[in-house]
Amino acid sequence: MFADAIHFVDLFNYFLGRPPARVQAALRDFLGRGMDDAALLSLEYETGEGIVWGVVETNYYLPGKFRELTVIGSELTAACDLNAAGNKITTFANHHVKEGNGFKAVEGAPQMVETKVEEPLRAELQAFVNSISTRKPPLADGWAGYDSVRVLEAAMESARTGGTVAIKD
Repeated sequence: MFADAIHFVDLFNYFLGRPPARVQAALRDFLGRGMDDAALLSLEYETGEGIVWGVVETNYYLPGKFRELTVIGSELTAACDLNAAGNKITTFANHHVKEGNGFKAVEGAPQMVETKVEEPLRAELQAFVNSISTRKPPLADGWAGYDSVRVLEAAMESARTGGTVAIKD
């Protein structure tokens, strides 16, 4: 969980400008190594628009290396393949329309978003060097790391107790 899930927790925190208010998690040691090799986290963020739900799933047993992120909004969905060399992001103008007592799914055309091709670790190190040389605050500072670790510690407590854990400010 600390190797993979932490990056997605940090990303959700960045998108929403805060850590979640609550977390619920399940951790499993399917491979019998004495440590979790699968994690499922449910993150609840309180916003002015209501609850925003983030879900993180990581594991060590699926073949291949997958780093995918999907953000679903009321008018647009964005899917990002973080392992793709280029054109990492595809948007879909999908939404739901109230129809009688139910809702109808309306599918929009997919659209590729052009993205700069760069190696992630190199970009991360370059951003770090730029922050030092320009004295501008980095996108991910020590507080971002602190918040992400707090969320994962709450996730571990949730998995241990089987309940939802509130994250205190």
